[in-house]
Amino acid sequence: MSIALHLSRNETKHIYMESPTEGMIQTFKAMKAENLDCKDVKPIPMAKGASAKQRELLMQDYVWQMMEYFNSSETHYFQSEVMNFNHFYNSLMGSSGGVGSFPRNPSMYG
Repeated sequence: MSIALHLSRNETKHIYMESPTEGMIQTFKAMKAENLDCKDVKPIPMAKGASAKQRELLMQDYVWQMMEYFNSSETHYFQSEVMNFNHFYNSLMGSSGGVGSFPRNPSMYG
């Protein structure tokens, strides 16, 4: 009885916080299950931070294609120590050399 009383008085120490990467993966999987694609992703009005970045990434067709590849080979790519959501976002969306800063039409290069 004393253990039950002790447990009922203490709050749990561990509260699970979903990482930004996990949030993006879950959003992608939910949309994929409904047969939606990158054209169906809508920004969250007035949102800032990780949720806005997740949506902005998922609105890009090249990110959607990459997520489809990652989805078929599970999520171990996103669980590595070198995978940081902010670094991932900046690499793909940064104006100083991210994928989004290059023109999409390869014929432009001659």
